[in-house]
Amino acid sequence: MEGPERSRESMRDRGTELGDVARELFEESQTQGPKHITGAPREYRIRLPITPKALEDVSILPFEIFLSEHDAGTTLVTGVRRGLTPEDRHTDDRLRKEARYTLHNHPHEVAASPSDGDLWVSRSSKSDVDFIVGLEGITVHKLSYDSDLRISNRNMSKAVASWRGGDHAVTNDVARGYADAWIPWEDSRIQEICDYMNGEVEWSDIKERMH
Repeated sequence: MEGPERSRESMRDRGTELGDVARELFEESQTQGPKHITGAPREYRIRLPITPKALEDVSILPFEIFLSEHDAGTTLVTGVRRGLTPEDRHTDDRLRKEARYTLHNHPHEVAASPSDGDLWVSRSSKSDVDFIVGLEGITVHKLSYDSDLRISNRNMSKAVASWRGGDHAVTNDVARGYADAWIPWEDSRIQEICDYMNGEVEWSDIKERMH
């Protein structure tokens, strides 16, 4: 079996670049409609390196995608307009049990705030960190299993913050500890996130700079 470094290196020579996949999916959704894609979930092997521009390209998609690195490599799975529903149980298992990180988008949200479902998955998964892509940047979050935060306690404040629009919901989540940071596309830390996703640094090396 390939070791992590050798495996990651081989990913640079196979698959498709993330930006190319995102742009092709967007164009297809415009010409044939999002349901043409969401009606039949797909899986793409992604070639490294992942760039800030490629992550920003994901933000324009009108349906959710899920990106992660696990035993099968760096993989993008298409979902449905308001959620991800993997058809294969093994796909779901490896996302929760084997993913080094997870990333998905919230279509049409300016600054993506994690849903209750996102927090439950983050709490139960073994990932280092979880990312959510919005129109204007990336939300960084990881709710540990031993955290004393109660997900149900945020419902009222989240509803009020969401009603105010813009970045109020994610700002509220960061202030209360349900998210670590919201990082706009022009921030240099986006490149550091890409360095992590490309296997060039460990999350522990940059984690403190993400707050």
